[in-house]
Amino acid sequence: GNKGAILDAVQELRSTGKNVCFLHFTHLYPLSPKILSPYFSHHKPYIQIENNGTGQFGQLLKMAIGFETPHKLLKCDGRPIFREEVVATVQGI
Repeated sequence: GNKGAILDAVQELRSTGKNVCFLHFTHLYPLSPKILSPYFSHHKPYIQIENNGTGQFGQLLKMAIGFETPHKLLKCDGRPIFREEVVATVQGI
């Protein structure tokens, strides 16, 4: 549900010179540490973007590969996440 807003935000941020990328998960379980670990480095900032208040997928990611996202954009008011919210979160890091 967030893919469109995130892709729009990535495009906007890149147009301003930010080096950003987007990792989209189509399957939530099982998560393979062998496949996922190369995508995660503790030397880069990551933002977990979810439409829930507890960051459930982030918890699953931590259990599967031991990586905890340092930044989160969580929204649980029933409204979608907007491009502007993603851009503001990235710019705030």
